[in-house]
Amino acid sequence: MDNNFGFIGDYAYGSILPQAPNPAISLQDIGLIGLPLSPRDAQMIIESAKQAPYGHADCTLVNRDVRHTWEIQPNQLVFANPDWQNFVDKTAQSVCEKLGVRVEKAALQCELYKLLLYEPGSQ
Repeated sequence: MDNNFGFIGDYAYGSILPQAPNPAISLQDIGLIGLPLSPRDAQMIIESAKQAPYGHADCTLVNRDVRHTWEIQPNQLVFANPDWQNFVDKTAQSVCEKLGVRVEKAALQCELYKLLLYEPGSQ
């Protein structure tokens, strides 16, 4: 009996991408954010962000004792490096190929949901 159902692809995929361009993240009311992230820039992000909720059972909660995470909505940021979108598109295509997703049959979309900043020790 064929237990893989004719599936061709990996169950999971991960990779280090040293060729990734700096996205040149620019935040509304802050400007360009340097990477790697400095403590000063992290504090500026926190001051313009809201605390990110988390799911617990069927509830969505905000509890700083559980999660020290901040969120920025997509309309508050821009990726200023023109090479960034091409990198994201190529990476998404590569991941789909490794996972066995048939891109020609599945309308692939990569879309920023939100930017999260996790404080040290956060989950």
